[in-house]
Amino acid sequence: MKRTIVIGSGVLVLMLVLAGGAYFGARMLHTPEPAASGDGSGRMMQIVSDTGNGPIPMSVNFTQAPELPERSAEIAGIFIRRQDNSIIVGTGNIMIGVGVNEETGERTIDLNADGPEIEIVLTHDTVIYKETTEWTFDANAKSENGEIVVPQTVTRTELPETLEGNIEFQIWGEKRGDRVIAEVLVYREVTDW
Repeated sequence: MKRTIVIGSGVLVLMLVLAGGAYFGARMLHTPEPAASGDGSGRMMQIVSDTGNGPIPMSVNFTQAPELPERSAEIAGIFIRRQDNSIIVGTGNIMIGVGVNEETGERTIDLNADGPEIEIVLTHDTVIYKETTEWTFDANAKSENGEIVVPQTVTRTELPETLEGNIEFQIWGEKRGDRVIAEVLVYREVTDW
């Protein structure tokens, strides 16, 4: 089975999975307005899943952690490479390919971005968080208004010396052309979909 997920930074996202007639589709949006709870912006995922019993629509609203600035992140993207005190992130539409080995069940994940690469400059004042939000898609989950609210959780930490693999970033800071001087950085290791 192969899953293909496209995430747009600040624009709608389309996620599509086809396997044996079943499908899973979603749109992910980084919401620019402050959330109703007043805790800043968040991310919205609109999902339609069909495992053979008809489509099930659902919205998942990831509300921003209270530790983060009460505005949208200046940059959302994926890890490309690290050089000295900078991280290069890919922006734009983000393609997440999830492959599953039919025999072993082992999953592989591949992230790609089609937008410009942005340099994120880390300083000794940059506050770094690791996202610890736990959420798994459940086609049987129910909510009164068709929306599930998932609070984002983060833990303050240091950035690992070695960055590798599939990592997603949210960065708040001062934009200067094709670089951002990071004030706050959140990273999330993309390990499963």
